[in-house]
Order: sequence, then structure tokens, then C-alpha cells
Amino acid sequence: MGPIYQPDTDVSQADGTVASLLTKARHAQAQVECWSQGRIDEAVAALGWHAYRDENALELSQIAVKETGMGIVGDHFTRHRKRILGVLRDLDGINTMGVIYEDVDCGIQKIAKPVGVIGAVTPATGPTAAVITLALSAVKTRNAAIFCPNPKAKLAVQETVRILQRALKTVGAPQDLIQTIAEPTRERLLDFMCHVDLIIASGGKGTVQRAYTSGTPAYGAGVGNAVVIVDETADLHDSAAKIMAGKSFDYGTSCSAESCLIVADSIWETFLQVLRRLGAYLCDDIEATKVRAISWPDGRTLNRNIVGRSPKEIGYLAGIELPEQTRAIVLPCDRYGADDPVGGEKLSPLLSVWKYQSFDEALNLAAQLTSFSGPGHSCGIYSSKQHRVDRLANELKVSRVMVNQSTGLGNTGSFDNGMPFTMILSCGTWGGSTTTENITWKHLLNYTWVSRTIQRKEPKPEDYFSKYLG
Repeated sequence: MGPIYQPDTDVSQADGTVASLLTKARHAQAQVECWSQGRIDEAVAALGWHAYRDENALELSQIAVKETGMGIVGDHFTRHRKRILGVLRDLDGINTMGVIYEDVDCGIQKIAKPVGVIGAVTPATGPTAAVITLALSAVKTRNAAIFCPNPKAKLAVQETVRILQRALKTVGAPQDLIQTIAEPTRERLLDFMCHVDLIIASGGKGTVQRAYTSGTPAYGAGVGNAVVIVDETADLHDSAAKIMAGKSFDYGTSCSAESCLIVADSIWETFLQVLRRLGAYLCDDIEATKVRAISWPDGRTLNRNIVGRSPKEIGYLAGIELPEQTRAIVLPCDRYGADDPVGGEKLSPLLSVWKYQSFDEALNLAAQLTSFSGPGHSCGIYSSKQHRVDRLANELKVSRVMVNQSTGLGNTGSFDNGMPFTMILSCGTWGGSTTTENITWKHLLNYTWVSRTIQRKEPKPEDYFSKYLG
């Protein structure tokens, strides 16, 4: 159990929102801390069902798109329900209390315990899926969760929490296990971060950095910039179809959406033609200059007004008439560097593409691009050569390598890969994170290790130093 909440004077005098939420959360968490696994699992199932129901999932998706102005209702709906089923699959049969591991030979037991109150900072992109994903794992581990939404998505989060609270009520669980800050501000966010027991942070780089410097233990999402290599041995239609699916999903709002393509010179023209047939619009030099100008007006910073917008909207802003069926805007590139933002995260249906002559060149370019933007996050490769996959995985400083599959649809969990379902992709020390894992239920627990004496196992010096001892 965390410390008794002592609000900062200026915040508590303005209103008692943060203090009240924390008090109620601690009381609710204490009520369920000793519940049986069966009763906890019943609450988890209720949360999942109420959020998954057609009418609720559709309503939440509509609210999110209308409020944020980003993405596609159908894709929000798909992601929302996929995350629910995926997380429930990952939680199925998992024991999150009592002795969860024992090694008799070593005399060791591991006992799982909740952390208390989790503070979750959620993004404007995919806000409802972010809430339900964390809520399922928080309740499974007998924790309370308070959500601090991006102000652009506060109504979507409020409605999601309302549905989840209603679900908790149906199984006799305290509704205050899941709460939200109704009016998120910078001051409330900072106060909130200082008084919860654990922070799970996604959103902008600044938000994640504030979580890490709050003094509270935190897991944060890293900046994305999925770089994908397509070599001459790849199935070109399959590769292009998967890349376009990930890039166009919800107008590219996922941090895992394909961002930079590196294509072998020998298949360059053919592959671009396949992309065109699948809805990619390949800009000429003049059009690319126009798109760059509206996407990075100052030459460095991504224009937030293009995030999650349709290709047609971006084309309109750039003064380019795009075909109605356009799913992504492709920007051919012949240079790269830390000073060129086209090689960075885009959060939109923009896709940069380079050609390479040798695989060494492709690896070097991928390493450079991910070091400029998205260090530690992810990359992908389409190839039938296992040694190239091995080289990419061993040489690049990334936490995830998607092989012959979409980064946008695979990084955060998929039903045809083994990645755990999540909305938080940590990026290791490369990306300023504490882990390289997908953040899941197992990160929401404390563990007590019980050690008993065993038969003595003391090595002799000569076991290790024989070459030195003569």
C-alpha cells in the first residue's frame, strides 16, 4: 500500500479532484486485495465484456474520432475489440496472487502482490483501447487505476471509464478501482504522478520524461519510427499489402505504423508499382516538397494538424489533388540525417522510402534512421534469407524485429505472432526506458521472494581458477 495522499497546497486549494480520486482508489484497492483469483477473474471478464459489446465499442470509437479529429471509426472499433480479446487471451489462466513460482531445489518461492494505485497517462491516439488494455491488467493484478487522459481525448476516456465502472458494479466490485481525471491539466498531471504507486505513461516524449523524473517508479512508451527493409527475395505483393495495411490503419496514428521503407534497388520500380496498385500515392519532387512544407513547417517539428488525418486532407493542405482511393502518401528520399525530419516518426499516412544497393548499406541506413528517431523501438524486414534477419536483429539497437509481418499491426500483439498484447512499447536504455518489453500484467506486481536453506553448494577455487592456480 502506498503512502497516505498529501496533496500539494496549490492543487488542493484549487479543487480536491486529485486528492479525492487517490483516496477513493486506495480504499477500493484495499477491498479487493484479498479477493480470490476466481472472484478477480470474474471482474476482469465483466470489464472485457462490457467494453467489447458492439454498441459500447462503437459508441466509444465514434466519440474518440469525433473528439480528437484523428483516425477512422472502423479502425478504432477494430483495435478496441482486438486489444480486449488479446489481453484476455494473455491473462487467461494466469495466477496473479500467492505463490506463483517455486524452485524446491533452490528453496525459493515467489509471491505476487499488487503495487497499489497505478497512474496511467493515456494518449489522444487510440484512447479507449489504451484505457481498457491497462484496466484489464490492473484489475487482474488487484490494483486500482486512475487515468490521466490527453486533454484532446478526455471525453472518450471518461465514457470508457463510465462503462468499466458499470461493469465492476455488476459483479460487486468497487467502482472506484477504475477512475479518471475529468479535467486534466499540467499541474494535476504532475501532482498525480507524485502520489500514485506506479506510473504507466504513453503519449508525447515530454509526458514520458515527466513520468520518469517524477520520483515515482514508471514504465514509459518510447518514440516510434518503424524502419522496414524489403529485400529482393521478399514476396513483393505480400510485403506491400502488409506494409500498406499497417501504414493506413487508423491513418497511421500508431507509433508502430510503418514509417520508413528501405527497398533493394533491383526491385525498386516493381515494388513501387505494387504499392501504387494498393493505394499508395508516389509524390514527385515538387509534390514531395509541398508535403514536407505542411508536415514540418519549421523544418524540424511535425505539424500536429496532420496527425491521424486522411491522405486526402493532407493532400488538400499541401495543394495536391489525390485519388479518392489513396491510402498512403509516399515520399521518395535520396538523403538522410538527424536534421531531416522525413526520416522520423510521422503518426500519419506518410511513408518515406529509400533504395539500397547492398544489404550492408540497408543495415547502416536502418541503424542511422532508428538512432535519429525511435531509438530502441522497432524495425521490420521482408526477406527469405534467415542470415539477413539474424544480422538485423543482432546489429540494430531496437527492442522488436517483425519478420515478414506488419510492424503497425504486430508490435503491440497479434493473433498470428507471440508478442504480448499491450498499448505501451518500452524501448530499453536505447530509448530511455527501463525495459525492452511490451508492458503487461506482469509489470503491475510486486514480488516477495521467500528463501529457505538448502544443502550447501559451495564451489572450490580450482573450479574456476585452475589455469591460474597451476
